[in-house]
Amino acid sequence: LHQLKAFDSIFLGAVGDANLVPDHISLWGLLIKIRREFEQVINVRPAKQLSGIRSPLAQPKDFDLLVVRENGEGEYSEIGGRIYQGEDQLAVQNAVFSRKGTERAMRFAFQLAEKRRKHVTSATKSNGIVHTMPFWDEVFQD
Repeated sequence: LHQLKAFDSIFLGAVGDANLVPDHISLWGLLIKIRREFEQVINVRPAKQLSGIRSPLAQPKDFDLLVVRENGEGEYSEIGGRIYQGEDQLAVQNAVFSRKGTERAMRFAFQLAEKRRKHVTSATKSNGIVHTMPFWDEVFQD
């Protein structure tokens, strides 16, 4: 992390090798440390047709979107733990969403949309995740 501080940006591709390092180790031992140290709270992933690459989409020329997600809360919360051993072992992982973090991700998405197609879609799993996803939907509506 000390070496990375000298740079304005970080390009980090796929990391890890499940045969050598478990996925959760490369995530929590590297990626999450980078996100938290440098406050990388927004994750932007472009998705579009690239020239020279055959697409499975019917009309790939019309496919150009940005996926914006919150990058430090939710599933990346460290709240939880384990109890007991053997067949009674129990693991709990809590997803935590703050209004501040949720609004920050949404405002970023809306600001990007103003420069592009002027449209934002929010996708959640509100029908199955009873507290956090309806919260996300409510903040989006606000």
